[in-house]
Amino acid sequence: MKYYLGIDIGATKTAALIADENGNTIGTGQGGPGNHETVGFDGMERALCESTEAALSAAKLRAEHIAGAGFGIAGYDWASEEPYMRATIDKLGLSAPYKMVNDVLLGLLAETPNVHWRTPHGEYHLRGGHRLWTAPENPFYTCPEDR
Repeated sequence: MKYYLGIDIGATKTAALIADENGNTIGTGQGGPGNHETVGFDGMERALCESTEAALSAAKLRAEHIAGAGFGIAGYDWASEEPYMRATIDKLGLSAPYKMVNDVLLGLLAETPNVHWRTPHGEYHLRGGHRLWTAPENPFYTCPEDR
């Protein structure tokens, strides 16, 4: 069974969810505010660790069980921020590939059947809605070169 981690890093709270390859939620966790523009990258790290550890504990998993992850990050607006975002996320100790987007895209993915957007580094195409976790083109595990 493959497991995927999704995290919404916001200005008021950080929410983590772990789902299996069938889209079933098996663990959730919450942390404090994580927007680096308001709490700095140290605060973002605290929120990520707190929410991820809670979700992993609820799912009875360890970080090495995660096959892919996606991060919707409030305040991730510029390509120049990418190295700082990656350095912070890398402190989670995930060995899985992951994607980062501005958190506004999470709303689009929730119920939109087909989404096309431009990131700071180019264009991506993704099926949204409930196929996000099970679609073969899921970027969380089909794009390891982006890790």
